[in-house]
Amino acid sequence: MAVVWMVQEGSDLPMIEAYLLHARRKATVSDIAHRVDLSERDVRRSLMQLEDRYEDKECGLALSWQGDSVELAPKHKYVQRFYAGRAQCKERSKELLDEYFRAKRLAKTTQKTYAGILYRFAEAIDVAIDRVDAKDVRDFLTSEEIERGNKATTLIGKIDTLNSLFDWLLLEKYITENPMVRIEKPQAPKAPPKHLAYEEIELVRDVATGISKVLFELMYSTGLRVSEVSNLDKADVDFATKTLWVRDGKGGKTREARLSTKACLVLKQHINNRTDHDPYLFRSNFRTRLSKDSIERYMRRLGEKAGLRRRLTPHMLRHSFATHLLDAGTPIELVQHLLGHESVRTTQIYTKTNPQNVSHFYSRVFP
Repeated sequence: MAVVWMVQEGSDLPMIEAYLLHARRKATVSDIAHRVDLSERDVRRSLMQLEDRYEDKECGLALSWQGDSVELAPKHKYVQRFYAGRAQCKERSKELLDEYFRAKRLAKTTQKTYAGILYRFAEAIDVAIDRVDAKDVRDFLTSEEIERGNKATTLIGKIDTLNSLFDWLLLEKYITENPMVRIEKPQAPKAPPKHLAYEEIELVRDVATGISKVLFELMYSTGLRVSEVSNLDKADVDFATKTLWVRDGKGGKTREARLSTKACLVLKQHINNRTDHDPYLFRSNFRTRLSKDSIERYMRRLGEKAGLRRRLTPHMLRHSFATHLLDAGTPIELVQHLLGHESVRTTQIYTKTNPQNVSHFYSRVFP
């Protein structure tokens, strides 16, 4: 019986091996068991035997596991040799980047940003991205700094993007060593975020009219990012509860934002004055969503009209929203929630923006 069992066990290996080669993708143990008509226990036993077989240095294949899924693929050192020419390197890099974006399923705005950086990186290097070393990364970052004039904060963002890519390549076992572990981030200047003083808020209110007034009151009372404002629909606003839903925020997350009474009044009037049936909350003259560039242009002109000495931007209104809430004693965790920050550490930068608070709270204890 033992001899018969060994023969049957051995006969499963070629069938499972053939299936993995035919599938050309990761397959779960249950999927393999269903396809080859074996129990999951037998499949696991056979896969362990195959794994032992492929450990031989003379074998060019390897079993790659991820959770309960397994894939049969050429060993990494041999794959690299298949892409020696520059054209082949570009082809290989494009294949890996396309797979990376399919796997990560990033938010639209994030994917657009990442794609601009990563495809340019792939074009700049002379090897495929799964053969990159730390020098390739440093040369790319240096060229971005010199030729494109990137500052420290921009370079840090690009390093974060490259980190995401190479972490994924390592996880998927396309690379055996992450070149980013030897890349140091530059020191970014820690200038406090720019915000409007209360007097400047009133100066802007005094001159705001039309769509500029609606945009200003909404952004100042909600702290929304300009992309989030552009993506709003009329159905996202609830005047009864003075709230609106941000359905495609940073990272693709949804959250609830609060509206001030002033914002509700001008926003309701804005909607009531509309004669079209388009779903967008803010509509351009071309019957499309009002773009981020258009919103920024409205704010810049509004700031000039108010006589501000610096450029008014939507992000400045977001900074003002956070700073003024913290000035009023709002717990930082609530401000974090309203801003849609992943970490409270991101919100903490606003606690240092108003030096007058130091004197105010100090004098309450030590008059």
